[in-house]
Amino acid sequence: MDRTEKYNLSQKEQLALIGKALSSELRLRILSELEERAYNVNEIAECLQIPASSAALHVRVLEEAGLIETELRAAVRGSMKICKIGRASCRERV
Repeated sequence: MDRTEKYNLSQKEQLALIGKALSSELRLRILSELEERAYNVNEIAECLQIPASSAALHVRVLEEAGLIETELRAAVRGSMKICKIGRASCRERV
């Protein structure tokens, strides 16, 4: 990951969310995997060998920090959450 972000120190809440998101080795591994391509939550769970519910929790933390973007797509049963690196939203914060 070779991205540089600029934040104003007055953005304390956002910085805290980013710090929390980056404090987990699993979330760092998710970011690393998402550098290659988009994954759905179940694929992330399989790749990291964790329950889908745990993967969904980690995805939510990364999404709240603005580090990834998610999109709901129709699936065979219900919908599926597709995750990708949030490049556009990161550029908007600079």
